[in-house]
Amino acid sequence: TGAHWSPDGQSILYTSNHNGTFDLRLAPATGGAPRVVFAPVAGVVRSAEWSPDGKRISFVFGTPTTAPDLYVVDRDGGAPRQLTFSMPQVMSAGSLVQPEKISFQSDGFTISAYLYKPATIRPGERFPGILFIHGGPTGQFSDTYETQVQYLVRQGYVVLLPNIRGSSGYGKHFEDANNNCWERCDLKDVLAGGEYLKRLPYVNGAKMGITGTSYGGTMSMAAAAFAPGYF
Repeated sequence: TGAHWSPDGQSILYTSNHNGTFDLRLAPATGGAPRVVFAPVAGVVRSAEWSPDGKRISFVFGTPTTAPDLYVVDRDGGAPRQLTFSMPQVMSAGSLVQPEKISFQSDGFTISAYLYKPATIRPGERFPGILFIHGGPTGQFSDTYETQVQYLVRQGYVVLLPNIRGSSGYGKHFEDANNNCWERCDLKDVLAGGEYLKRLPYVNGAKMGITGTSYGGTMSMAAAAFAPGYF
């Protein structure tokens, strides 16, 4: 995404999405294999731009436990240099939860999701679960800093963020799979995510909630209408 020609016209700069992790790449204008300039273990690279002389690349980078900041890296690669520091001093990566990337099956589809759980779980302890649904519906959860989700986890909830059918980032067939059946086909994936949570030993399956933003709010109403009593 976000492709940009280099100042000399020899290279194309872009970011590449791999199950919610976005890396930084260069492709030769004449064709051929791209070269990865920066490949984070987790996180999202966006807003990449060339320096006027084409020797450096600036970009914004954030992770599930760090707010987005501005970085710069040489076009030949190497360690990026952080230019801004947006994280409040009272917060630290150690006080936030690193989600686990999981997947589950639903109606013949593999649904990728982010699982957030409290940092400390005592033996026998069980937490209420929440399905958190993104907007769009052709949005996508990725390796970003989710402030509301981090808050819910700190309040003692297990939160699942599924990329239900209709999400971007998993191919055209997957993105088109809820066309003409919004809030019905993709609701199956939401309920399958609920069943995934219920199978976890630290989740109280009798206490399940659903929320979200934009289309996630619409899906919450659809769940109340078409799956009464589940949440």
